[in-house]
Amino acid sequence: MEKLISVCLPVFNGEKFLPEAIESVLAQTYSNFELLISDDCSTDSSAAIIARYAEQDKRIRFWKNEKRLGLFHNYNQCIANCQGEYIKPFAQDDLWQPNMLIECARVLSAHPDVALVSTRRSIIGGDGKELSGEQLISPADLFPGQVVIPRTEVVARSLFPLENFIGEPCTVMFRSEHSSYGFSTDLRQLGDLEYWLRLLRNGDYVFINEPLASFRKHKDGASASNGLQLWHASDIIHMSYSVEGEIEDTGKTRYDFVQQNMRNFAIHVDYLVDTFGASERGLHEKAVMRKQDFEGVKEALFHSLLLNAKFSRYGVGPDGEFSLAKDRFEVLKKELAIKRSEAVLQKLLSSFSWTSTRMFRELRRAMNPTTETPEPSVKEYHGNQQDQYLRYLRRMRKDILKSRSWSVTRPLRQGLRRQLKAGTTYKGLSFAAVRKAANSSTTKTTAKTTSSSLFSGWYANITSMFF
Repeated sequence: MEKLISVCLPVFNGEKFLPEAIESVLAQTYSNFELLISDDCSTDSSAAIIARYAEQDKRIRFWKNEKRLGLFHNYNQCIANCQGEYIKPFAQDDLWQPNMLIECARVLSAHPDVALVSTRRSIIGGDGKELSGEQLISPADLFPGQVVIPRTEVVARSLFPLENFIGEPCTVMFRSEHSSYGFSTDLRQLGDLEYWLRLLRNGDYVFINEPLASFRKHKDGASASNGLQLWHASDIIHMSYSVEGEIEDTGKTRYDFVQQNMRNFAIHVDYLVDTFGASERGLHEKAVMRKQDFEGVKEALFHSLLLNAKFSRYGVGPDGEFSLAKDRFEVLKKELAIKRSEAVLQKLLSSFSWTSTRMFRELRRAMNPTTETPEPSVKEYHGNQQDQYLRYLRRMRKDILKSRSWSVTRPLRQGLRRQLKAGTTYKGLSFAAVRKAANSSTTKTTAKTTSSSLFSGWYANITSMFF
């Protein structure tokens, strides 16, 4: 029997994207779930939208808070009312693929020692379209070939430097018995990562390398708002206390954690100023300072002064420690950019459009050995060749997308998407999902007919298009 999954959806003024979010939950192939929606005193039509869906589906339970709680406290309201064995957080702006719940539940059921599972996510804009150049570093890049990743490795990689590669709330699932007191309400921006690390005290981690969630980036989102207020500095302080045991397990101290991540954050602020013209005036827009924010900012200021004194006392200038830290930060950024570019290139190289046309490229290469370029590939590189290798990866990606192989298979990709879209109301399916659907038992007859007609028309013309 399927175990009950509790989907937690905190809402505040979410009328713009809320219907899509709720529909993506109700479209799940895993049916044994409850959808808990906590409305945090919305002033728009969110409550009416929720009530309308609740009338249509009894799996939805919702309520309206008596006073405004804030995002993480509102999440905790949902968690406290969960009846399921597994808990799946969600967000009012985001979307799921129909197999999100079943894939996550399978992992937790098959691996009793796993405490946390998350999936790859795509990044979409306000219009629902995937944002180009927004590929995020993922656990598949950091722990290649590992299915069950030991908690100690995940924690160490997340803390130095602070990096939430596990994912946003819409990507994770965990066991209700491990939920503890939920998200820390002391944090503004790093509350999700801090919670994931506490959950990992109970077991290991699994990453599903399939984009089952779509995380929406838009100017009104909570992430964008928090990023402009520099709450990250206060969060570093609060987090240094809540996960101090995990920090010490890595062989470092809380002081080391704060100093390194404050230094990295200072570099990030410098980047915001240089790139986006950020200034201190922006700190006062929509800023509501709570007691815990004030305490965190005071301690962050203390550590910032210590860093400044250290550089001043020892005469550390442009060629000193700060510059070295900045250089290391730049190297790390390039390393992550390379991993993302390699993942994108590998995905293109293994795509149906590229693999199915390989023989035609080889024929052209045999006929024109001096003019035809070799096959693109992911290569090894030395540390001092980061910029050169990154340019190579981007050039190969551009060459593939402009190639005959990609051009001649476009009608096939578009045709399959149109055929599948005609039989479903879900908007977010990828070409990989189209191929998966074409092989499934429920769509076997239609898919075979569709695929046959599309493939026969395509292969009939491909030779003339290549030669």
